[in-house]
Amino acid sequence: EIYRGTNASMTDGASVGTVSDPNATLFTDTTLPSSGNVFYYRVYTYYNVTGKGTALTYSYFEEAVLRLYVDINSVSSTENGSKANPYKDLSDAIRNEAMAGTWVHVAKGTYNEAAASLSMWHKPGLVLEGGYDPATWTKNVLLNETIIDATGRGDWAVISFDNTTGNVIDGFTITNGFTNDQCPGVNIWQAASITIRNCKITNCNSGINVGENSSALIENCKIYGRKALGAGWSGINVWHGQAEIINCLARDNKIAGISVSDGSNASIRNCDILLNGQGGVHVYKSTLLIENSRVSQNTTQGIILMTDSNTTIRSCDITQNMQDGITVSDATFSIEHSRVFLNGVNGIAAGAKAGSSNRIFNSLIDGNQTAINLWGSSTSNFQIINNTIVNSGDYGNGGIRYSGVGNMIIRNNIIGPGGPYGINGGSSASQTITNNDSYGRTPSSNNYYNCGTDAGLNGNISADPVFDGGAGSFYLNQAASPCVNTGSDT
Repeated sequence: EIYRGTNASMTDGASVGTVSDPNATLFTDTTLPSSGNVFYYRVYTYYNVTGKGTALTYSYFEEAVLRLYVDINSVSSTENGSKANPYKDLSDAIRNEAMAGTWVHVAKGTYNEAAASLSMWHKPGLVLEGGYDPATWTKNVLLNETIIDATGRGDWAVISFDNTTGNVIDGFTITNGFTNDQCPGVNIWQAASITIRNCKITNCNSGINVGENSSALIENCKIYGRKALGAGWSGINVWHGQAEIINCLARDNKIAGISVSDGSNASIRNCDILLNGQGGVHVYKSTLLIENSRVSQNTTQGIILMTDSNTTIRSCDITQNMQDGITVSDATFSIEHSRVFLNGVNGIAAGAKAGSSNRIFNSLIDGNQTAINLWGSSTSNFQIINNTIVNSGDYGNGGIRYSGVGNMIIRNNIIGPGGPYGINGGSSASQTITNNDSYGRTPSSNNYYNCGTDAGLNGNISADPVFDGGAGSFYLNQAASPCVNTGSDT
């Protein structure tokens, strides 16, 4: 219904007509006066929704959005989706009453969804929000836990987005989707621009699946897997899709915390990925940026980069993983401004893809058995620049080991004691080793071993760098350090 008035507040607004065709794009005001006044128009949108035994008309001033309310603990004998008479059954509200663009506000409580998935099939723009207090219908996710419990479910996802776009789910605990190996908490399939925010997903065989050309934003979520029970998959799976994963926790999953595969493109920012059963992050034939994140205490490797993947690791802590901090197999990588420390075997173990260009720079690699262990083909190239490498173990190879690679550039690194070798060279198409400080080994020739250079050549030295050593210093050099002003421009 269209209203017209002579002022912006519409104090004298009056109806001038209605539009019943939902596909109409033009309304003609046939009663427009001939005077030169400025007129204001407003649109009231009405939805006629048939509830359980009760008809209710929704009217929204200047807003064509249907809002439904759900409260499992409602004592009202009437259910029509209003605040006063909310639905009790969440799946019924979504399946039968919600349309494209609906906002569904869900009050605190436990909603058992054993019968079927909560499906958003062909419902673009539908927003599902939990965390509401039904007394005031105000939202507080922390105080008003809203649980979707799939106990008894025999198949598929707890919540599914299929052939839809622009949906949001916000403020739920999603649990007990584990009756078979294919039962994720949230499944996104051929769907675009899906947002999952402020959710906790626990005791499901996998947390969130993003597949088949789907795209998703996953933000402020916690995914707890079923590793302790020897069951389940990865916390977040992205395959043939795109995902932004921000401020999330992925822990205790049987496989990986986060898996990105099969032509996907993803970013991981400000996340904690820990205590997963077969690695923190897996990347296969995909592109990934992982930034400002901690990958820690995973049972095998911290980050596993596999065939034809291209990954940038920036400003991350990769620590205390049982085997390698970062493992690379037939892939391309860049490690920047990160700390790789206290991992069980190698800090970085990289067999790079033929023809690739890879780099490790401005990073601290501390307390691993071998700091950097590189191999590949005669066309796989590496740059190792501006790193501090210290405290490698006695049972590894020490600082930097390489063999069977293409062009190798090692420049401006400090390689402290630990392990038998500082730089342990092997076959390479070419090698440029300049302006490094590798020191503290006996015999001293092991500081630069089999790499075509030695202390006193090409700006390389073997001297105590005189670290500050103060608490939290992160190996800063004192003013008297022989390394100060002796590097080369990079």
